[in-house]
Amino acid sequence: MPTLTKSVVERTQPQVADYILWDSKMTGFGVKVTPKGKRVYFLKYRTKDGTQRKPAIGEHSEALTCERAREIAKDWLAEVQQGGDPSGERKTLRKSATVSDLCDRYIKEHALIHKKPSSVYMDRMFIDRYIKPQCGHLKVNAMTRQHVVQLHNAMRHTPIQANRMVNTLSKIFTLAEQWEMRTLNTNPCIKFPRFKETPKERFLTDTEMERLGDTLRCLEQEKKESPYMTALVRILMLTGARLGEILNAKWEWVDMQRGLLTLPDSKTGKRIIKLGAAIDVLEKLPRVAGNPYIIVGEVEGKQMVKPNRQWRRIRQHAGLGDVRMHDLRHTYASVLAMQGESMLVVAKLLGHRQLRTTERYAHIGNNPLDLATQKAGASIAAKVLGR
Repeated sequence: MPTLTKSVVERTQPQVADYILWDSKMTGFGVKVTPKGKRVYFLKYRTKDGTQRKPAIGEHSEALTCERAREIAKDWLAEVQQGGDPSGERKTLRKSATVSDLCDRYIKEHALIHKKPSSVYMDRMFIDRYIKPQCGHLKVNAMTRQHVVQLHNAMRHTPIQANRMVNTLSKIFTLAEQWEMRTLNTNPCIKFPRFKETPKERFLTDTEMERLGDTLRCLEQEKKESPYMTALVRILMLTGARLGEILNAKWEWVDMQRGLLTLPDSKTGKRIIKLGAAIDVLEKLPRVAGNPYIIVGEVEGKQMVKPNRQWRRIRQHAGLGDVRMHDLRHTYASVLAMQGESMLVVAKLLGHRQLRTTERYAHIGNNPLDLATQKAGASIAAKVLGR
């Protein structure tokens, strides 16, 4: 009887009937090799009342290695010694738990602990708007790939969000397997084809930026808009910061002398935003006693939340009907690119963790090959064409 290892499990050839290899390290732990070549780990044990069980742990794979399967078997044996019955409890759980139950557990035990508030918000939106209404009533083990297809197709008009929803669902079912609420290696989202994504790249032209500036000044003079809302738009334009970064920013994080806004945490961790001309905006912005936030909201002591209604009003006055607030960040990046700044500099100023995220702006700037061609052409034209 060998000690089960990756090489032993993979080297064992299928036979006419199921072939079982027992582990010499742990009593009851083994792997079954089927005639079709499947290698399934299992644990054989007896419950306190003498009932014999032989539940499958899962099929051998990169995710479920021999070592991982042995760890699971060890945990199950510990439960048995304490009078439990892992197999019976798992069966009961699988029979009773619904996708809605699983989603609630995901939010409580994973998202709220490991993810940022903005990500939790998106997860809740996917769950409450799409996953629960269509699949919440299903048992966890009854969720199939076809259900995912239906969910995905229902969001086909917003392909990027549809893909993000599948990413969230995939994580939920990965955890379902870890929590033994679903059979291992049965995630219905694995290798699921996503919609082709075409990122929106809307940048304001010089004329549109001037029109937006005029609109903000006009609304301020007529006192038709909050000074904090107009300040928010200006700061986003002047720094390229993310909307959430400015909405959640506090005065104590601002260094007026050095022109810096230091965020203890952001989408990409701690980040320093260079304020530049935005300093002038902050100097004119009134502070509210007892409110630590730069962009003051309607609730006492709190920041502004969901400024979309105000933004729609502003963009309507400015004739910018299709412009989102996030496009102000795109505009800042496009201006940097057109000025010839390197993608590394643009990435640093935008707070991108990976350079490939910034590369969408590369085509906007002056391409070195184009500049070289122009210089060479001008030099040759002066001689050949007499210019």
